Amino acid sequence: MPSVKRSSDSPPAPKKARKSEKNETKPAKGKAAKLSLLPTLPLDVLFEIFGILKPTDLLTLSRTTKDFRRLLLHKSAVSIWKTSLRQISVPACPPDMSEPSWVNLLFSPFCHGPDCSHRSQKVDWLLRIRLCDKCARTSDMLRPDRDVEKDVLECIPVSSTFRVLGHKGPCCLDKDVQHFTEILESEKDKEAFIEERKDALEARKSHAKACTSWIESMKSEREDELSEIRSQRRSDIFDKLEELGFIEELEYLEGLDGRWDIRPPLVLFNDHADMKISKPLTERNWKNMQQRVVQYMNGVRDHMHAADRLDIVRQREEVAISAWVQFRMRFPAERLLPSGSDVLSWPEVKAITELHSCIPHRYKDDDFSRMHPGPAPIFPSSFTQIFEDMAGFLSRWEESRVHDLAVSNGVGSLLSIWGSSPQDIKDLQLATCVFACEDPQNIHHRMSHYDGFYPCMWYPEFLHHPCNTVGKPVEDKDVPSNPALKAPDDFPWVHRKEWNMHSMFFDEKASRATKKVIAACGLNADYTTVENMDERDPWLICLKCSYGAKCDGQRGRRVMPWRNAVQHTMLKHWGDASVTWEKVNDESVREARKLSAAKSVTPTNGWRCAHCRDSAKERKGRDTEQAIKLHIRDKHKIQGGGVLGRDYHRALDCPPLKASVQMTPTANEVATN
Repeated sequence: MPSVKRSSDSPPAPKKARKSEKNETKPAKGKAAKLSLLPTLPLDVLFEIFGILKPTDLLTLSRTTKDFRRLLLHKSAVSIWKTSLRQISVPACPPDMSEPSWVNLLFSPFCHGPDCSHRSQKVDWLLRIRLCDKCARTSDMLRPDRDVEKDVLECIPVSSTFRVLGHKGPCCLDKDVQHFTEILESEKDKEAFIEERKDALEARKSHAKACTSWIESMKSEREDELSEIRSQRRSDIFDKLEELGFIEELEYLEGLDGRWDIRPPLVLFNDHADMKISKPLTERNWKNMQQRVVQYMNGVRDHMHAADRLDIVRQREEVAISAWVQFRMRFPAERLLPSGSDVLSWPEVKAITELHSCIPHRYKDDDFSRMHPGPAPIFPSSFTQIFEDMAGFLSRWEESRVHDLAVSNGVGSLLSIWGSSPQDIKDLQLATCVFACEDPQNIHHRMSHYDGFYPCMWYPEFLHHPCNTVGKPVEDKDVPSNPALKAPDDFPWVHRKEWNMHSMFFDEKASRATKKVIAACGLNADYTTVENMDERDPWLICLKCSYGAKCDGQRGRRVMPWRNAVQHTMLKHWGDASVTWEKVNDESVREARKLSAAKSVTPTNGWRCAHCRDSAKERKGRDTEQAIKLHIRDKHKIQGGGVLGRDYHRALDCPPLKASVQMTPTANEVATN
């Protein structure tokens, strides 16, 4: 029995070679295609091939290999360049340039400066050179005209396209100067040569103009082409977004197109970065940008909902102001009451205008095919009840404004009358209570009837001065302007604001001047009101201007009503405390009134509509009495043009102006009161 051979005694099996995990590529059979032998083809074949290429392709091909360069830049290849140039619409090649050089100037974007590889779009068609800004400033290729003789400049191209460092005037090519000088020295008939060069220069200028027109047309065509590509791209993206369900958002964006006052700011569809790319939209592009554009449209949706919500609030605010204007007609026009902007800030009013939860009814859309949930309607009666319940608040509001007016402006001697707590608005009616506007550049003071007037005011003018309720709006990038608070057309770019007299201050000089006028009338300044002065209508002469001479019936004097007397003190004598007055007698007053009435300086636009006052409906502001009556008849459908004191009233911000007169007042025999 043969013995069994142990496995340990047998020789080890040979190890197999590990195969490479990499796929070994088989060598390609035959020779790879190459263009290195292309120059070896017969010339007629090459010329046929090159003849169908564009000039830019020929220029690029000439820079690939030395063989191609020698072939295409050889004189025998001129026909190739000419054939290629005839395929496109370009200015003719100048006779003093080769076709390859002309193509290089037309289409190559690289600077012609030495050792410069920068790109440049600045080409001078007269000098026939393309330079970047750096080479134009620092290279020796350009020479300032100041360094060249005038006779030479008349015969060579000179241009202002490029600026040489340290020189702001025209420049020329240094090589043109040298070439012209060398030839001129060798010419026998120099005058004929110069005339020939001048004629050639004129032809070159005409050719440069043609090149400029061509490049502008090329830019215009290219811009039109890119614009068409962008338009098609936007249209394709628009269709993609419609497929994703953003129909309402896209319609909303179309409605905003061209708007500049969008609040809060929103990038419009055409201004989005992905819409401004001048490349056709492909599926691959869309996949890359889809998430970004969808995120943008979601932001548009939020903006649209916020705008819809704000539109509802604005409509309610307009109703609230309309209700307030009608409610305020129950009070006298001179009563100090809150403005429409004040009313909108009241919590009771905001509770209605900003109400979210009332959507009990539905409304139809434009085609009446569907029903949509809508906000509950708000009527003026919703606010009228609030105003009626606030009678006590309105009185307290008025008292607090009077108190703040006195304390914050330091009324001085008037505080001794009012004390620390003014009791009645009648204290403001004192003739010595004079306020002025510290913003004389305000548009209100640019009205024609304010020319040559010192901006001081008496009751009730300073309470109803337009600066108190109309001012420049505070720009809020997140909230659009409120159309319900739009100011009259006479005040563009301003807005109605909450009532305040921040621009007003108690004018102590004007008050002191008024005291002098009152004293000249024999009245007590502590109790004399504006109404008292207007009823008496005293006329006076300035004793400072007459050097103390009083009325004598012989010398002419400038006779002024009491308001003009204060204006005279402030403008003519700069509020001088030494100015004194004399009141003319009754006979002279009657004559002065007649002369003043003949001048008729009182502005005719001194009336306001009570139905539109301080609301967005008040588009004209003050107007003539006849125009206001027509407005009330046509706009408010009130026959007869309304009733004075109810439907319209005198503009309280317009003082009763009278013209001063030049006359000879008679002497005062007995002092009159």
